[in-house]
Amino acid sequence: MNRIDPGQLAERLQAAVKGEFEIGRLLGQGGFACVFLARDLMLGREVAIKVLDPNLAFSAELSERFLNEARVIAALEHPHIVPVYRVAQKEGLLYIVMRYVPGTSVAGLLVREGRVEPMRAAAIAREVADALDYAHHRQVIHRDIKPDNILLDASGHAVVTDFGIARAAAAARLTQEGMVVGTPQYMSPEQAAGEEVDARSDVYALGVVLYEMLSGQVPFGGKTAAQILAKHLSQQPPSLESQARQTPIALARVVATALAKDPGDRYPSAREMAEALALTGSPTSLETGAARRKRRIGKGIRWAGVLVALVVLLVGAFVFGGITLVRALLFTDPPAVNLVAPNIPGVLEDAARKRLALTPEDTIVYLFRAHDQPEGQGLVFTHREIIALDSTGVRRYPATGDSVAVNLGARGLFWNQVGTMSVTVKRGKPDTVLRNLTPRELTALYEGLSAIEKRGGMAVMDKGN
Repeated sequence: MNRIDPGQLAERLQAAVKGEFEIGRLLGQGGFACVFLARDLMLGREVAIKVLDPNLAFSAELSERFLNEARVIAALEHPHIVPVYRVAQKEGLLYIVMRYVPGTSVAGLLVREGRVEPMRAAAIAREVADALDYAHHRQVIHRDIKPDNILLDASGHAVVTDFGIARAAAAARLTQEGMVVGTPQYMSPEQAAGEEVDARSDVYALGVVLYEMLSGQVPFGGKTAAQILAKHLSQQPPSLESQARQTPIALARVVATALAKDPGDRYPSAREMAEALALTGSPTSLETGAARRKRRIGKGIRWAGVLVALVVLLVGAFVFGGITLVRALLFTDPPAVNLVAPNIPGVLEDAARKRLALTPEDTIVYLFRAHDQPEGQGLVFTHREIIALDSTGVRRYPATGDSVAVNLGARGLFWNQVGTMSVTVKRGKPDTVLRNLTPRELTALYEGLSAIEKRGGMAVMDKGN
């Protein structure tokens, strides 16, 4: 805090709360507030008191609005949100009395350890996402998620703080006084642009925090706030594969989705991000890019016969398809989701049903998403329809008779890589969600559809035309 000395502010605060609280040491300070440890003399417990810089020159109207908004925050009751006990204005000071959480913060953890082990980072982020989802359902957006505002209690669980200061300060329009509500390193592109924000802005900020926990650094830095904000608006972050090689692939995908520039490409809610983080704990999701490559090499060594067959295939590919096919077969990840009922996880089925407003009669039999398609994009097959989802929207095709055909190309799976797979509806144009699939993805989709057909499903697979 540049406007006032914390020692002087502590003296003023002590005078204002004399007889109620005994002000102790400074716990932290930010752009327009200080936090002090205090003792509640009535209840005999330690609390934290956040007091705003009195030099902000609140008008009576703005002060009242701040207090009203802070009271809304005080109504939040969640195990991963720091409870607010009281908001008040005395002796020209605006302050908030909160629960004191002994321990450290994610910021302190990063200072001490440099980076956080992936599964612990995922667990912390999931608890924060749970807290955000609870607040978002009550129309409260945090606006300043960052490591300093994620406390870790004695058991290591995450507790989010500063809901009050972020929302209340924004409601009081402190930005009109030259203040910026938020921290540049963690601002979403829309927040950096000064646009209205919603729950997806908090999702982005949590993605930045998760990226920092995994890699030990924020995705965007700079000498000035303006430089950092410009990068949030225009640049893609360095991949976690290059910054944190031990990050599991599934966890890296969660971060990438949360950090999408367009809010529409992110998780639509903190709940969906929490669900995605929960799935990263499965054994198959713990594999890193390096481990996957090592496993592939080891598998090839164990199966000498497969190696011989692969050599033959690669020679043929070089003659007929060129090196593009070789790269696709060797280095392309398999589909992120390729699931046939009844092996579809309940959390994925519930999410699909909610987004697509499916009725109980619409039994989901197949989910498909290519490895480079973001979360929430791909194909959903039910007994009634085929649903294509991508950034342009949701399109539904009837799945009866021969009105829908998945065309795999006349010359087979491996020789037509671009534009050969399409969903055609009465000779319509190919669906964008199925363009540019790799040979491996074509194979995976064909196998999934074959499984449906064998079980008496409705998919029509046409390898001609």
